[in-house]
Amino acid sequence: MSSEAVIVFGGSGAVGSEVLKSALRDDFFDKVIVIGRQSSFKKIDNIISSVGKEAKGEVIKVKVARVENISTDTSIERADTCLIALGVSAPHHDNLQNWHSVEVDLIHTIAKFCNKIQARSISLLSAVDVEYESAVPFTEEEITSYGDG
Repeated sequence: MSSEAVIVFGGSGAVGSEVLKSALRDDFFDKVIVIGRQSSFKKIDNIISSVGKEAKGEVIKVKVARVENISTDTSIERADTCLIALGVSAPHHDNLQNWHSVEVDLIHTIAKFCNKIQARSISLLSAVDVEYESAVPFTEEEITSYGDG
């Protein structure tokens, strides 16, 4: 079997922490690369510790000041799989500009990075659910205040 490397983005979040645990326990991956901000690594370290001896492969932690700048990282040359579990945890409490910067712009940046390192697969995972009864559309003012609308 060839060696398989996986990158996990968002490994400290509600969805990402479960994705990270699964990747660590899966003997398919011989290398698990976790990318996150410095502030998220206390939780990521706890997650890695909780898996303990069940971890099957090497764990590499890449700390970035801003995930948005991942395209400038040169420490990762290759990975086979990118698992993206980043997102706005409570989009109904956010404005359109912040939501768009994470859910569209950041995911786009990460996808381009995964392409650059020649990942064969990219998966976007989310727990966001639409609650139609409580959903409130953005106002015309919010839409027009954000760039091209």
